[in-house]
Amino acid sequence: MEAALAHGDVAAILTEPALTNIGIVLPEDGFLDDLRRLATEHGTLLMIDETHTFSAGWGGATREWKLEPDIVVIGKSIGGGIPSGAYGISREVAAAVTRHTAAGDADIVDVGGSAAPWRATPCRRPRCARPSARS
Repeated sequence: MEAALAHGDVAAILTEPALTNIGIVLPEDGFLDDLRRLATEHGTLLMIDETHTFSAGWGGATREWKLEPDIVVIGKSIGGGIPSGAYGISREVAAAVTRHTAAGDADIVDVGGSAAPWRATPCRRPRCARPSARS
């Protein structure tokens, strides 16, 4: 992971807290802590996919193991059989999204960029146009 991040062009690390499509494979001690450290050092977002592990209990593995992702995604288990999903973001990511959308520089779909949420792509869609003085 360290070698992959060394180039500075990775926007996000996406991982499950435990592998679940081949049974339950728990991470080695320190693995998730090291991912958090590396993501922080390289300005990369850490995303935790709690699609399966969230059903392990309130807050899933993220809460149980005191993980600190920038973004957490949850699916399947929250829908009770109905296709659904949800996500949560850290205060820092929320502030970056708000800063860029409030400035009119980007919409929520465009926030991102090559390495971090604070490198927003300008929104060029008609729905993003600033209102005229008559509006």
